[in-house]
Amino acid sequence: MKFGKFAAISALALSLGAVANAQFTLIWDAPTTIDISGPNFVEVKFRVRSDDPSIYPDFSAWGLELIYDYSKTDFLVGRNVGGTVSWARAGDATPGTGFSTLGYLLNSTYNPAQAGGGSGTVLSRSGNTVNLRIAVVAGGSVENNTDSPPSSEVLNKGSLVTRTGVPNTAANRVPLRIYFDFSNLRVGDTVSFQIVDKVLLATDPNTGQTRDFGDSLVVQGGTFTIVPEPASMIALGSGLVGLLALRRRRSN
Repeated sequence: MKFGKFAAISALALSLGAVANAQFTLIWDAPTTIDISGPNFVEVKFRVRSDDPSIYPDFSAWGLELIYDYSKTDFLVGRNVGGTVSWARAGDATPGTGFSTLGYLLNSTYNPAQAGGGSGTVLSRSGNTVNLRIAVVAGGSVENNTDSPPSSEVLNKGSLVTRTGVPNTAANRVPLRIYFDFSNLRVGDTVSFQIVDKVLLATDPNTGQTRDFGDSLVVQGGTFTIVPEPASMIALGSGLVGLLALRRRRSN
């Protein structure tokens, strides 16, 4: 069963029925164009929306299994070392070991106090190819549920955050970051996180049972394009204008 491959989510010990039709969208809320002049990271906020919140107003959990090129990109997670917050690359975690056991602390903003509310594991790494899972196992109202909207922290930071300080307070929980290694990237390059598997659990109002909407879950985002710094764009535009003017003069 696909759902069983997500160890963090399977801890919920839910019995799934047939896979349901598309009702949810998981959005990677992050800039899609990355300025080559920096900074070399962006925040990513994972947002869950429902096609019809009057029927599907909330969700229980979501999870993604991803493959990406470590030489070009990675997730950055916050950790506390001796009272000082630092950022570390998720791909450096020991394969098969959850982030939390290495000091990488992920939370769900829906229930940040719950152990395992957020989860991340590197499944394998072969050269620069990283296979990773991230998940939220404590869900709640979808973001477009106007009758019972989620908390302000969910709306501001998305559903999965990294805890970057002690004590565990809302002020110290921030979205994950996506890192770009500009030494291995050029203008025009595209960086992508390939989705291998996806899970989203929600209650079917017709049966009252929790079902897996992963097969029909729409995932938006996860692809980024490296672009020139603004000054380079202006210079390029000026050069093109000059070239066109020269051609017009020659044709007259």
